[in-house]
Amino acid sequence: LDAIASRVELGGASHPVLVTNDLAFARDEVVEHEGRLHRVRVPACGWAVCDLAAPAAHEAPPVRTAERSMENGVLRVEWDAAGLLTSVRHLETGREAIADGATANRLQLMDDKPDPWDAWDIERSAFDTAVDLTEVDSVEWIEQSDTRARLRVTRSFGASRIEQELWLNRGARRLEVHCRVDWHETHKLLKVAFPLAVHATTARHEIQFGHVERPTHENTSWDRARFETCAQTWVDVSEDGFGVALLNDCKYGHDVHGNVLRLSLLKAPTWPDPLADRGEHRFTYALFPHAGPPTAGGVIAEAHALNAPLGLHPIESTGEAERRLPSRHSLLEPDAPGVVVAALKPADDGDGRIVRLYESFGGRRRVRLRSPGTTSAERVELLEEPADGVPVTVNDEQVELELRPLELVTLRLR
Repeated sequence: LDAIASRVELGGASHPVLVTNDLAFARDEVVEHEGRLHRVRVPACGWAVCDLAAPAAHEAPPVRTAERSMENGVLRVEWDAAGLLTSVRHLETGREAIADGATANRLQLMDDKPDPWDAWDIERSAFDTAVDLTEVDSVEWIEQSDTRARLRVTRSFGASRIEQELWLNRGARRLEVHCRVDWHETHKLLKVAFPLAVHATTARHEIQFGHVERPTHENTSWDRARFETCAQTWVDVSEDGFGVALLNDCKYGHDVHGNVLRLSLLKAPTWPDPLADRGEHRFTYALFPHAGPPTAGGVIAEAHALNAPLGLHPIESTGEAERRLPSRHSLLEPDAPGVVVAALKPADDGDGRIVRLYESFGGRRRVRLRSPGTTSAERVELLEEPADGVPVTVNDEQVELELRPLELVTLRLR
């Protein structure tokens, strides 16, 4: 990044900063730099020089707030006196995400005494001891602007305390919940619950290089045994035409029963470490209502964006003669939204670049990868040895591929 920042063209920017995007799709987002909010646009797998002194150009409506609501033209969010969500309405479809008469973002504390693997197991009986944490210390605005609204909800329970900030950015399609927890419980499990206005017999869970469907019911003993399941960055419950996903940046235990989606946040075991996990924790999760299925609805891209925020890198002033890199550049860009680039690296033997990607929607698709400077490509194995298979065509710096559902492909580009 230092090397790029010292060589990139500034394009006349008076307060330039290098903004980088790790993901394989272009992004248009609000970022914070030195206490100020800025809207930036960055190409896929690349960078852009943004002028922080330039006035922001917003097509999206501004964020509007009231005593117990906030709205950005995409979502309208409401809460009660205890800071619990009572409504998250998806304005494009007019659909409500929260079940009628229910409250969401509801913290639940449970007794957690698994035998014998204290730090690893969760017993189903723990769910029967759930206590809703509805007492609130404070509900207060900490930011109200056209670009972002932030509401802070603080709760104390047992020997612990949690601060949650609900963020709604201009143009954003997700409601973010940024948490800071001072955790000092013993043999307790903390979950957060979202009763959804969605009816589905299965929920989709992201796994490495794809996703799987798991039942939301307990019709068989096998279903009942899946009372807690794992996922990576998202879990989604969808009907035909509408769904709701819960995204997270570091929490992987979930349970979905009927219309209630819950995320496991913290445990407090005493074996083998008697003080395991005690102390301060910071993590983020987000609620993402969407039109259509989770694939076409943008769940995968939204979850990955939450986990890979745009990077901001300072640009030191040097002579313009040394700046020969373009101010906007993409190293690799698929033309199909269902293709996820998982890795981009130099080849181990120094011969070209290695790209690992996969089809994430679960369907066959043709894709062109725009890769500036690439003249040839071949499929390789995980150890970067040539793989038997269909030859790879490159036309005009575009790699052409046909992918099977959830297929994982590794390429060597030259």
